[in-house]
Amino acid sequence: ESVGRGDPVDIAPLAASDKDEIGQLVRSFGQMTVELEEKKRLEEEIALNKKLVALGRIAAGVAHEVNNPVSGMLNCIDTLKKNPDEPQLLERYLPLIDKGLGRIRDIAGDLLVELKIDDAAESCDPGCLDDLKGLVEAEIGNRDIHLVWDNRVGRQVRINCQRIQQVLLNLLKNAVEVLPEGGSVTFRSFNDGKWVMLEVKDDGPGIPL
Repeated sequence: ESVGRGDPVDIAPLAASDKDEIGQLVRSFGQMTVELEEKKRLEEEIALNKKLVALGRIAAGVAHEVNNPVSGMLNCIDTLKKNPDEPQLLERYLPLIDKGLGRIRDIAGDLLVELKIDDAAESCDPGCLDDLKGLVEAEIGNRDIHLVWDNRVGRQVRINCQRIQQVLLNLLKNAVEVLPEGGSVTFRSFNDGKWVMLEVKDDGPGIPL
């Protein structure tokens, strides 16, 4: 039977022999194929493990970020439940609960849409920093902890307000958690040229080295 150029041809497998150069080549090729398949399998397994680790870190980060506003809102609700006959507390804490829910909504939105850096910054009133004060006070509750709040940002600034609030709330909440009775935590913010300076300070035990 004639075979034309380009026609597929079935080639019978060659029997490998230690004394046959072609046989040794076939054995080497077969071993190389097995090793390449194993290498590919390991690479796919490593890639999957990396994705799982990254997913775990993202989940842990989201849980931490959501826990902060949830804790603040629960404290606000607990205060309202204990003081149902004080309407001024209702006026004070309902906006904070609303902002906490909005923060959770924004955190969930960040998971669904990857924000561009240029879009992350927005023109914010200095009051966006003061919105955290009530949440920190609710976190302190009846504990003997002195809060010093010194917001001197004197004009609108272009920042990612939601993310700045998340970072500051994390720092302030962590400071309150470790402070002993009679301790104090201080928040300061001010304009320094084109920069906005944010400081959180406490007189707690610090982090052991």
